[in-house]
Amino acid sequence: MIRTYLVRALDLLATSLMEFALPLIVLSTTGSTALAGLSYVAEWVPRILAIPRAGALVDRWGAGRVFVLASAARVTLGAVAVTGLILWPSAWWLALVFGAASGALFETTFIAGEALTSALCDARPDDTARIQGRQGMVDEITMLCGPLMAAFLVQAGVVAALALVTVLALLAGVLARPLSPVRPAPVEEPRGALTTAIRVVRAHPVLLWVMVAQFPVNLVFALLTVGAPAVIMKGFGQGETAVGALWTVASVVSLLGIKLAERGISRGGLLRTGLVTLAVTALGGVGAGLSSGFPAFFVCAALATSTLGAVMTFLRTIRSKVIPQESFGATISLMVLVALLANPLAGLLVAVVPSGGLQPLLAVSGTLALVAVVIAISRMRTETRTYVR
Repeated sequence: MIRTYLVRALDLLATSLMEFALPLIVLSTTGSTALAGLSYVAEWVPRILAIPRAGALVDRWGAGRVFVLASAARVTLGAVAVTGLILWPSAWWLALVFGAASGALFETTFIAGEALTSALCDARPDDTARIQGRQGMVDEITMLCGPLMAAFLVQAGVVAALALVTVLALLAGVLARPLSPVRPAPVEEPRGALTTAIRVVRAHPVLLWVMVAQFPVNLVFALLTVGAPAVIMKGFGQGETAVGALWTVASVVSLLGIKLAERGISRGGLLRTGLVTLAVTALGGVGAGLSSGFPAFFVCAALATSTLGAVMTFLRTIRSKVIPQESFGATISLMVLVALLANPLAGLLVAVVPSGGLQPLLAVSGTLALVAVVIAISRMRTETRTYVR
């Protein structure tokens, strides 16, 4: 169990570092908010396209084997990008290319990691909330370290950031080798995996409403991830350190949120906890959009992003209880695919909307997310009686 958490931590740290560093690299190098938004799109489109095949590979070959192979490919690409930047220091676009390729491979390791964690929950059904809570802790610790390291390494140089991402991916792949793979399912191509996933969602409508709630909340997270640096640096005249401070505060608070969510699920009920965590995210986005000064924006943005761990604890718990283990890879791929479509959408919106319109955009997205969450949770209450309290 500890090895599974450690492998996941190293893998997520590499991705968190790249995800937060890339917009900063582009914004600092070009000074263009539009290019920073487009870089986010360029990073996320390959990731989304990789998800259907990732689920099929995990179900076909097993989570452990897929994780190791994807990590090896990631390390190889990282070495090539670092070498290229050493030879041509001005070729900052290599970081963008590596970010896109690395992100696509991460979605494969992410699905594999989710399958490994789900297998632990399947073996210990009474400890599902605790296992998912610990996984959420792992995620948030990496989210705490990632932004700090990104802000520091971007100032140190692009090569340093990419080199560390490569080393972290190497360590994750090496440690993942002894992990037992999830029992492979019969060979299934991505199209067949998608058909399987749709069949599972139709058989368990609660999964549809989980996606309805998750997509707009993810949009709020994504808009803050790609848009907050522009609002802080251009709108409020702060520096990169303030951006790193925002992510750090949010991650520290999120650790407490995970424990509260874990306790809330066991004592107050899964759906009630989900409603609170998702609503706080939406309201934080609304507050950040309506803030007129940096302190208020900082507090509201930190509040919205600090619920990420609690939200993921809720989502992972309900998915583990509902999705059949034999089709977990295909189904989780579909759900992750739908949720992550919010990321390139956020990048496009930031690229198109002038920097002065980013806060109103946050307010609107937060309001829509709140409405979607209330409707989805109310429908889940009628659909989840068989699975959860």
